[in-house]
Amino acid sequence: MALKAISQFPVAFGVCLAVAAVGAAHAAPADLPELLRSIPLNLEGRHVDGERQVEVWGTLYDGTRFEAHYTPRGVDDIEVRGHHATLPLALVDRFVPGAARTYPQLSHITRLTQIDRSETGQVEVEGWTIDGRAVKAEFDRAGRLIGFEND
Repeated sequence: MALKAISQFPVAFGVCLAVAAVGAAHAAPADLPELLRSIPLNLEGRHVDGERQVEVWGTLYDGTRFEAHYTPRGVDDIEVRGHHATLPLALVDRFVPGAARTYPQLSHITRLTQIDRSETGQVEVEGWTIDGRAVKAEFDRAGRLIGFEND
């Protein structure tokens, strides 16, 4: 019995090293904004373009596919794809502080699928209602709701 356990040690040790290597391969880049670090992400890829915008992609903890873009000034957009894909609703307040409390119409969003911040500071939020209607909210750079569509 002891001999069998010893002979299996290299296999078990190899598996542990492989798991550690996979974890290291998905470690968050040092420049990943705190907003993205706050979401349980499994990064699968990263690309930096010539203008210092970084694109990252991978999966959320539940397997949902995501893609995000950021620059040194912060996250420009984050989007999820899939039939039941959703981002944490708390992200809206990270882009527009106090929005959920200030604008009750945002409670119609049950599946948040995309948040974009323009170069001018405007924020657009997209998602779906529980009954499958598309929802889109737009905020100016001061955080005021300037448009709301619930189709």
